[in-house]
Amino acid sequence: MLARAEDQLARLALEHPDAVDALREALERLLPRPEAPPGLDALGLHDDASAEDVRRAYHALARRAHPDVGGDAAAFAQLNAAYQSALAWVDAQG
Repeated sequence: MLARAEDQLARLALEHPDAVDALREALERLLPRPEAPPGLDALGLHDDASAEDVRRAYHALARRAHPDVGGDAAAFAQLNAAYQSALAWVDAQG
């Protein structure tokens, strides 16, 4: 569906070059955005977070949760899994 929408946008851009930005914004509002992984919520972030936001949130939480500083190993493993899924999702969003 997305590829077809991009093809239509390219065709319309050729026909109406002055309306490209408005068309792109309209398409982004209409196309469904993939659901954010629970990892973003675990890191205290929203689905508009950047990869840098994910890294900062993870490192701030990891400093307190790491087993070497008295944190729980299982909780740290869950935090690491949340970080990996959140970072992969944000990177895939572009």
